[in-house]
Amino acid sequence: MVDALELVGDYVNVVWDPDYREARDVSVADEYFEFFAVKTTQCDVCNKAVTMDDSVVVYSLTVKQNRSFVDRFSREESGVWTQFLAKDWSVWLMCKDDAHKWGFLY
Repeated sequence: MVDALELVGDYVNVVWDPDYREARDVSVADEYFEFFAVKTTQCDVCNKAVTMDDSVVVYSLTVKQNRSFVDRFSREESGVWTQFLAKDWSVWLMCKDDAHKWGFLY
């Protein structure tokens, strides 16, 4: 077994997978609704009431990598969005309209 301290002295070439750098992790919202046991909830972007069929789950890294989305919401006067984008790593539940508008869905 290799001791962790031994690895420090060796050169290690770390390669980031391009798919991870440019994450596009958007999925159906089934598990979100099943986990919270709800039939309707609110879009995290526009607060519109949504169901499982008219929403998607967008993972936080995907949201944070969307420059136009981050730029737009970082300008909010309250600063709440800036805090949310910077510190929160939970998934975003978005209505399909917002997901299309911001380029998360094609």
